[in-house]
Amino acid sequence: MNFLKVFSNLFKEQVSLWREEREKAPHILSSRRVRRMKSRFIPPKEVDLQQIWGELLREYFPDRESDLSSYKIGWSARRQKRTLASCNIRKRRVNVAREMSLTQSLEFLKPLLYHEMCHAVLGDKVGRSGTKRLWHGPEFRTLESRHPEIKKLDLWIRSGGWSRAVRSFRSFEYHAGRRLEAQRKMIENPSL
Repeated sequence: MNFLKVFSNLFKEQVSLWREEREKAPHILSSRRVRRMKSRFIPPKEVDLQQIWGELLREYFPDRESDLSSYKIGWSARRQKRTLASCNIRKRRVNVAREMSLTQSLEFLKPLLYHEMCHAVLGDKVGRSGTKRLWHGPEFRTLESRHPEIKKLDLWIRSGGWSRAVRSFRSFEYHAGRRLEAQRKMIENPSL
């Protein structure tokens, strides 16, 4: 009985603290904001894709810095299942899958961005096989093989690393949403 009273008092104190925080910043954790945050991606602060692109550019293609430095590098706007990254030559944009922002995937960002940089370097001047373009043809593979970690990236993808990253990211998103929803419910209805 005494334990229940102690627990109840602690819980009431916590709820009153949440209410005080809510009064100070009412916009935080409103139900609409929680629903939006479930699908909102917050990129990792320690990763600057544009900086990585610049480093690769200076190291591998210093003669092409004038045109390749104008590319915008960012995280994809939606969840991915098959595409790790994409390079749009006409829009001069590279999108990296959000799933690559997980800690276990960060080591593969440099070879992945180098792969996309190779697409940007070759542009649409790639070989053809009939009416099909050979985006990953012999010229591309020769250029790509200059980066020492490309084989490591390929092995990671083939061994299921990308699939595990997608599942881990989905799980992370799901549980983050559940935590936010629980916090919102606790604030809105402290008697629960």
